[in-house]
Amino acid sequence: MRYLRIPPQTLLHNLMAIGYGGVLMIWLSTENASIWLTVVLGLGLALMIVTLGVLHWMGGRTINLARGWLVLLGIITGTLSPITTFFLMLFKNVQHSHIVPDFSNEVMSEILVRTPAWALAGGLIGGAVMLMGLAVPENKNATKPAD
Repeated sequence: MRYLRIPPQTLLHNLMAIGYGGVLMIWLSTENASIWLTVVLGLGLALMIVTLGVLHWMGGRTINLARGWLVLLGIITGTLSPITTFFLMLFKNVQHSHIVPDFSNEVMSEILVRTPAWALAGGLIGGAVMLMGLAVPENKNATKPAD
């Protein structure tokens, strides 16, 4: 499989984004201060942002896997993950406004410090997915799209 057809954005994608926003609103209202859950929610938000962006701008097109688009999208997702996690922590601290915040400043700054590592991890995962797509044998009956 050398080419990947990106589906167009549909109402289902928008409804899934609204549902994820509802999950985030429920999480913001709880007294849960788990860092792992916050990181997973931040990663999900970054994936949602990148996925909706790709569906909006590139939906309906066919891309060549050998050009490295998946690596770039992985780097963008990896870079957005700690940023969205930081803002989720910030919003939770602001909303609850306790004397002692749910997430300390040290924890929030350490999340941002790890941004280059997350970007590298995202790029490596995107590269692995790209190589797996290139390893799939090409269908001899399929027509190749024009670039």
